[in-house]
Amino acid sequence: MNLPYETYLKHSIVTLYGGLLRGLKVLNVSLGGEFIVYPPTKLDSDTPSVLNLNSITVLDGGTLLYQGTVDDWDTLYINLEAGLLVTGGGTVTANRLNVNGKTF
Repeated sequence: MNLPYETYLKHSIVTLYGGLLRGLKVLNVSLGGEFIVYPPTKLDSDTPSVLNLNSITVLDGGTLLYQGTVDDWDTLYINLEAGLLVTGGGTVTANRLNVNGKTF
């Protein structure tokens, strides 16, 4: 599946149950927007549960959700070129989360 380089979710939901997602590099989620990821999903990666992006912004009313299970030690790995911004009212939920960014 492909999404635009810069994707803005507002009052819409993208649910990734698995497979490979390409194209997306800048993710913006706000006002009822949800980006939901399940463990088999890959984003510009050969490894499941790895998202390689330029940046993620979760604004008021936006949700980034990882649906892994604690019993399986599922971990979402996010590798960012620029940054992660979560403003008041935005939520990021995962049972285990590992975020890596470049140091400038």
